[in-house]
Amino acid sequence: MNQYDDPFTPNPNLRFVAYCRKSSEEDGKQIQSLDTQERILTELSQKYNLKVVKLLREQKSAKDDNNRPLFNLMLEMIEKQEANAILVIHADRLSRNLIEAGKINKLFDNDQLLEIRTPYNRYCSVQDLLHIGFDFLFASHTPRDNSIKIKQGMDTKVNQGGWPGLAPIGYLNDRLNHTIYPDQIRAKYITRAFEYYASQKVTGIKQLEKTLYEQGFRSKYGYKVRKSTLARVLRNPVYYGIVHRHGKQYPGNHKPLISKSIWNKVQKLLDDTNRSKKQKHTFLYRDYLYCAQCGCKITATIKKGKYHYYYCTNGRGQCDQHRKYLNEDKVQN
Repeated sequence: MNQYDDPFTPNPNLRFVAYCRKSSEEDGKQIQSLDTQERILTELSQKYNLKVVKLLREQKSAKDDNNRPLFNLMLEMIEKQEANAILVIHADRLSRNLIEAGKINKLFDNDQLLEIRTPYNRYCSVQDLLHIGFDFLFASHTPRDNSIKIKQGMDTKVNQGGWPGLAPIGYLNDRLNHTIYPDQIRAKYITRAFEYYASQKVTGIKQLEKTLYEQGFRSKYGYKVRKSTLARVLRNPVYYGIVHRHGKQYPGNHKPLISKSIWNKVQKLLDDTNRSKKQKHTFLYRDYLYCAQCGCKITATIKKGKYHYYYCTNGRGQCDQHRKYLNEDKVQN
């Protein structure tokens, strides 16, 4: 008996939707392609003279419900009785979550869906619904089970000093040993970033961004490394040899790029910079004014000991209004 042999006589009144699905998450795995699924289903329909009214090819994950527009279209066709049967390579191509599995079962209960056929099985009776129910249950359980195993595997890596994911900038992944090693091109810039900030050779992260860019620091795709990335770098303990995961810290097997003392100094400077300073003066309009040119907030200062002047903060770094001062008397007028 080959894969298409079926002990049941095909029902000539059935109108099939042939549904092919490959998850976008499965691109790197040995899963049957959409072309392969279409070929097998076409051969199956020709062998049994099955009437296929629509062929649907969808590349979407079925782990979450309402994520597949073509799957929803298929259900709509069955509800409208434009079709009353489904042709699919395996039950797990239809659903990997119990919500959409329930929708399919409901169509069976309403006699709108009369059959689901695969190259190996034919579901069309009450007993068959029990079997396909188990198929749906196992299909929905698989991604949850895989997720648990992946997390457990990552926790094991971390406990052994390994690195659980994509290497941070300045490092590269060592897939064989499940760890990371210094990137010969970018590691030196990460070290400089900490040294410059610790020694206060730069006045802030924005100047650090500019300085490193002028020295040739680029991402692996050749882009400028922005201050937001540098801010995360300066807070990441991986650079002095620590792996941080789920609120816990573990000693890593990788080579540190900086010392713990430099790390501590940088953290203190960052904390002092981010700590809000107590205002010594009260400016009546400071919290209510915005620059008409760039939209940034207006701040204020005192000149000659008693005069209040307002000016743009130039928070986006692209406005020249911060060079001009506005007397508080003019603001009042």
